[in-house]
Amino acid sequence: MSSFVLPNRDLAGDLLRGGAVLYIVGYYHIQDVWLVGIPSPLAGWFARVALALFCFLSAYFLSAKTIIKGGKDVLIFYRRRLLKIYPLYFLALVGFVALGLVDKNLFWPSALLINTILNWNLLTLWFVSMVFLFYLITPLFLWRSSITKTCLLTLVFLVILGLTKFFAHGIDPRFFPNLVAFAFGVLMTQSPRLFNLVMQPGPQVKSVCLFALVFLFALQWQTLPHDEDWTHMVCVLAWFGATLPWLMITARGLVKIFPAKSIEFLATASFVLYLSHRIIYHLGEQIWPAPSPLLRQFYYLVVLLPAALVISFALQKAYLRLVK
Repeated sequence: MSSFVLPNRDLAGDLLRGGAVLYIVGYYHIQDVWLVGIPSPLAGWFARVALALFCFLSAYFLSAKTIIKGGKDVLIFYRRRLLKIYPLYFLALVGFVALGLVDKNLFWPSALLINTILNWNLLTLWFVSMVFLFYLITPLFLWRSSITKTCLLTLVFLVILGLTKFFAHGIDPRFFPNLVAFAFGVLMTQSPRLFNLVMQPGPQVKSVCLFALVFLFALQWQTLPHDEDWTHMVCVLAWFGATLPWLMITARGLVKIFPAKSIEFLATASFVLYLSHRIIYHLGEQIWPAPSPLLRQFYYLVVLLPAALVISFALQKAYLRLVK
């Protein structure tokens, strides 16, 4: 592993990953609750960038602390990933089916993590099952890792996914930009130059990214597609690449303002929050259907979202103690 990468997570990364999830669950998935908000197409682009950011940071943190030298390391890696994530995913899936949020016929394919490959709708859980598949290929990136090998493997996987999409009409199209973002996170631990470009961008990088963002904003209202097609996926990567250095700069500034404990709280709660928020929102709506739009927004912002954060934090902490 390259010595320039610190193996420990930092607060800026935790803030970005937690913030990405909070945007999805606290705004994007409840846009109908907000009386004033971001225009819908733009909110969708921000959501896709947030998910790509989550994939990128997951790969970066994971690659920075994982060394794969042989079969034993691979087995240890899979066991840790499985224990850390799958039981929580499975419980969330049971909750989704029990509440009728997804079709019960999707339960076993989703439990076996093939729903994303088959492009079956699983609401928010599609993203978690996709990340699982990324974890399956992670040891291939990390065994005798190199920049060239990571790039070639990513290209091979993209071709395989593309052929599957073309001939079998499977694969969720959102798989593609998130795979590239995940591979980019691996590359960050292999290339000092790339690491510095993203983590410590100079004036030229900032200028190029800012120009790209202005250009993308201008196109947004004219020609950029809003459907999940190939052009859309390329645009997602453009948004992600242009945004990433600025997100890093912003996060490193914000960690000086927000208390470390609050960032750690958000980071700890984020995964379970993403898994469970639809269940909590659904139950909350059943308990008290707000009689007006204003009261509904108040109910979500003051009761349901804070409750989801606290419940998710408590469940994650309890589960970590259990598996340890």
